[in-house]
Amino acid sequence: MNEIDGFTRQFTKDKVSDVIQLKRNFFKFNEDLMKLKDKIGREPFAIGTFLGSGKPFHPSSALLDWLGDRTNNFVVVDKRAEWLFLCGRDVFVQSILEKNADSGLVLVKNQLGEVLGYGEMTKNKKVPLKNKMDKGDFLRRER
Repeated sequence: MNEIDGFTRQFTKDKVSDVIQLKRNFFKFNEDLMKLKDKIGREPFAIGTFLGSGKPFHPSSALLDWLGDRTNNFVVVDKRAEWLFLCGRDVFVQSILEKNADSGLVLVKNQLGEVLGYGEMTKNKKVPLKNKMDKGDFLRRER
């Protein structure tokens, strides 16, 4: 079992296929990319779609999008919470329009079904959803 399986198992029974680990990073590849890798004869820095990295594992937005169609562990938030979540904020109870889990990790979606990131459901009655990672993080790191 690799870090990706451990993470995705919290959302779905489906497994990501064709995954390669290069140092601390995980990528989804296809057969053509593997042929190219073998032809080059050197270990590439990156290949295919970046899925995440590290121990503990930090997922990429591509992996969260992949999970979006395969999980029932999600919450849907209103427009105001959508913006605040993308800015790194936690979600207040009145902003949750739909929830399919009361504990553990959940994907956070907007009203259009787009994955915004993921968070952890807590026992806090006012702020039941703690932001763990959102797609706005990419923009915040680009300063």
